[in-house]
Amino acid sequence: MALTPRPAVNGVAGTRRRTPIYLVNCFNDFRPPLALGLIAANLRQNHPHLLEAFDLSPGYIGSRGGLFAQQQRHGPGLVLFSDYVWNLDDHLELSRELKTLDPANLTIHGGPSVPRHPQACEEFLRQHRYVDIACQGEGEATVPELLERMLDGGDTGAVPGVAQLVGDTFVQARPRPRSEKLDLYPSPYLTGEFDDLVSSHAPVITLETNRGCPYGCTFCDWGQATLQKIHCFSMERVTAELTWAARNRIAVVGLADANFGILPRDLEIARLVASLKQQWGYPLQFQMNNAKNATSRVSEIVRIAREAGLVSQGVLSIQTRDEEVLSAVKRKNIKPAQYDALLAEFRADNLPVHTEIMMALPGSTYDTFARDLQWACDKNLTAHVAWTGVLPNTPMAEPEYIARYRIRMAGQSRLAQPAVLQTLGIRPFPPNLVVSSTTFTEDEFLEMAKLSAVFHLFQGESILKHVMLYLRHEHGLTHVAFLEALRDADLAAFPLLRRLRDWKVSRDGATDPLAEFVLGNGWPAFYDEVEQYIAWRHGIRAEGALCTVYQVQRFVMAWSGRPVPATLEVAHDFGQYVMRVHEGDTACRLSELGPATLTVYDPGGQCAATRGPLLYEPHCGALELSSSLVPSRVGPLAPRPGDAAPSLRASP
Repeated sequence: MALTPRPAVNGVAGTRRRTPIYLVNCFNDFRPPLALGLIAANLRQNHPHLLEAFDLSPGYIGSRGGLFAQQQRHGPGLVLFSDYVWNLDDHLELSRELKTLDPANLTIHGGPSVPRHPQACEEFLRQHRYVDIACQGEGEATVPELLERMLDGGDTGAVPGVAQLVGDTFVQARPRPRSEKLDLYPSPYLTGEFDDLVSSHAPVITLETNRGCPYGCTFCDWGQATLQKIHCFSMERVTAELTWAARNRIAVVGLADANFGILPRDLEIARLVASLKQQWGYPLQFQMNNAKNATSRVSEIVRIAREAGLVSQGVLSIQTRDEEVLSAVKRKNIKPAQYDALLAEFRADNLPVHTEIMMALPGSTYDTFARDLQWACDKNLTAHVAWTGVLPNTPMAEPEYIARYRIRMAGQSRLAQPAVLQTLGIRPFPPNLVVSSTTFTEDEFLEMAKLSAVFHLFQGESILKHVMLYLRHEHGLTHVAFLEALRDADLAAFPLLRRLRDWKVSRDGATDPLAEFVLGNGWPAFYDEVEQYIAWRHGIRAEGALCTVYQVQRFVMAWSGRPVPATLEVAHDFGQYVMRVHEGDTACRLSELGPATLTVYDPGGQCAATRGPLLYEPHCGALELSSSLVPSRVGPLAPRPGDAAPSLRASP
């Protein structure tokens, strides 16, 4: 595929204009697009001769309007799309529009959502004829080589890591080897590539300290480098980038590393971030994906970040604890015992702990999923439930695997039919979502989805967390049984409770009653209904020690404009109760504990919010204020009950 130079836009006879390159990444979180930035920085610094023919001045584009405005100014050219699961559909539609507008546009798609498997890639290109070239793997070396071939009229189909349709023939070159010397590719942060984006609206950036993942979970495609050796950026570069972020007042630094803490030097990096926070006041958050099998180091990293005032927490990405499911998804090399050890490390330091659970994994059932949820509740963990989707370049996407587990995705099922969705009262599911397999049906998937919704809302957001703990311990009503009853109950007599539940179950994105509760302090009326519902559905009346539980549950929730810190006197020491329950004291009864006080704090600024709950990080649990009941994710560690500087202490 050769490139034909186009006439200059100024119409001067005998001149040629440079071909514009459009860098497109549609994702509205104001995050500079790291992958595209690495490609552009590499072109500028290592291949400047190519910029005599190509023009990067259209810059980074994050919206349809921005793209077509630049097209009107610069004309047709090369359009590089960085494709992820969250923007693939938008990018494909933009490609279609661009080719319709002017077939001279050359659309090049790269990123994790571009299929690598030959059969899948061919289907992708035939289905989307407006995609000219598919780039697979790391693009820093592929794009310059593509541009060279276009200029000299060479065969672009022979460039490693490239696939395309030539006429009606599918052509896929050999895979491009992974880069080992990553510092050869200049940093877009240090070279000024993102300066305009940062100065205007970039509170969040993504950084890499390494690439690669030694694990091979079937549902994952981390940077197209799973089951691969880890290659590192130099400490000099990592130090320079983190220092740049602090000096530029970047609020959130998110690491793209698959297993931060897996390398000894990661401890040094954590100390550096903490030092920068102390010196510059930034970043405010340090987001990382914890290593799975490096317990003491990960615990120390989280403690360092936490004590430095960075919003951070320990993360246990268990996905599931069921041995048969772990075997089905090829995750048995990450043992549940490793997570138990890591949890013990976090708890020994009184660190906040969050877990991630996956729903609808091949080999799972409704019961295995319910057991995973109950385990998280019994361990007093905040938890985020991720629904399993088939990503293009994962082992789960291979035809043999799909056939073995008879995987059916939403786009292939009755759940793709609007009439069915309307009858069920739910929004459409992503088409790649796994909705049935050998071990669960579509109906069972729907029951899991509803359970996941009420779990995330009432346990994950802490709205009924303390009430459910008490009912579990003193009445034998498990969290899952309580949530199943709430999921299935006729709540006509409890309109506030019904509104929250139905909003979450239906996945209605048009409204947000939770934000209304926080902004307008709708908690008192809501908890009045909760007390009435539990008495009606479970026959457990609000009396005795349960009154203390209701007091505490109401008291710990955030609402806009609330004065904090605040202290509550309670008839029974609920802090001691929670601690003893989670230490396994089956004989402990709240009614036997004496009075105490409970103080809540707001280090995350929830009560100062004016636009609803801040759910960006850590995905859940953000509505409960910090106290000794739950270690905060920012600032000094909350003391345990009985400590000298108590936030919860026994009254004299």
